[in-house]
Amino acid sequence: MSMLCWTRWWPVVVASLVTSAVANPLPHDPDHEAEATRWCAAHILRNELHEALSDCDYALSKQPDDVQLLSNRGTIHMMLRNPNAALADLNRAIEIRPTEARLHYNRGLAHGSLGHHRQAIIDYDEAIRLWPEFYAALHNRGYEYEMVGDEETALRDYEAALRAQPELQETKKRIEALKRRRSL
Repeated sequence: MSMLCWTRWWPVVVASLVTSAVANPLPHDPDHEAEATRWCAAHILRNELHEALSDCDYALSKQPDDVQLLSNRGTIHMMLRNPNAALADLNRAIEIRPTEARLHYNRGLAHGSLGHHRQAIIDYDEAIRLWPEFYAALHNRGYEYEMVGDEETALRDYEAALRAQPELQETKKRIEALKRRRSL
């Protein structure tokens, strides 16, 4: 299942923040009003997701086109297992900043978690086009190719991810499993 890829590559995701649109949002703590963006990120890191969502919603009500906030809110939605809401934020962020690889990567995670494997592959393709050594995107694209039955392409992606980041244990396991299956 694709969700394992989301948690596996958390450091790439943490580099961004998240939010959702609510009519008249308020930060969960009035003391956070002046720095809602910073508090949103802090709550994500502490896994205080509802507090993070509240602060991100508030910050986005003031800065609706802030790509970092949209990305952060998408992250929160994924962590809350709401990939459709994450897609809405990530689609908007990509409209604003289409050349940011991590946005396409995160959208690939959301599509993968919904079982939209071909769409996830397209998103990972774009992330890799923008950042050719993006080992997490290479690994996850390999996983999605595995899900659609293209084991040869999956193996190539896993091997490319391993070349970019040689200590990826999960990638090594996927390569071993594919090679075992192919030798049967």
